[in-house]
Amino acid sequence: MRGSMNRVAIALIALVLLACASCSSGSGSDMTQSDRPCLELDPESPPSNSMVVARQGPGSDCDGLIVDLLVTNVSGVGGADFRVWFDPSVVEYVGVVTSTSFLADGDATVVLALENRLPDNVEISLARSGTPIVTDAVGTRLLARIAFGRLVDEGSSTLEFTEARLFDEDVLPVPDVEWAGGLMEVAP
Repeated sequence: MRGSMNRVAIALIALVLLACASCSSGSGSDMTQSDRPCLELDPESPPSNSMVVARQGPGSDCDGLIVDLLVTNVSGVGGADFRVWFDPSVVEYVGVVTSTSFLADGDATVVLALENRLPDNVEISLARSGTPIVTDAVGTRLLARIAFGRLVDEGSSTLEFTEARLFDEDVLPVPDVEWAGGLMEVAP
């Protein structure tokens, strides 16, 4: 009796392992995630201690890239203005999400004051609405999430920020803040 129980247990374990192996290797003609061209972000090196950097965010997959804009060690921020440049033959701008921004700390909300879409860039302006009118990014905090879609099976696009600034309560640039983008790549 004991020997047959062991054989049953071993058979069940073997079936589970076999099922798991077939799940991870795909089936039939379906392409697995590793077989498909994927859009990924290769970020630039952080420029300084007070900065805004682009990093690949959660929710990215082979067809779409979520770029998190992370702010590190900046005080007195009331909003941000920036222009994002990209190659429209490789990726398309999908949109910006601000609901999880550090600008919404406390009882504040984030106002998307401008989202000017052009073929190869988008100009975005975000502002904190609430009291106090400014907040601090102590450590590394999320400013916004920008979504891009993949248009090709192979290629790359620079992700570059120009006319970029964080602004204070008087809508003046917060001094000494550097911005870093990266390279969006589509590869199998």
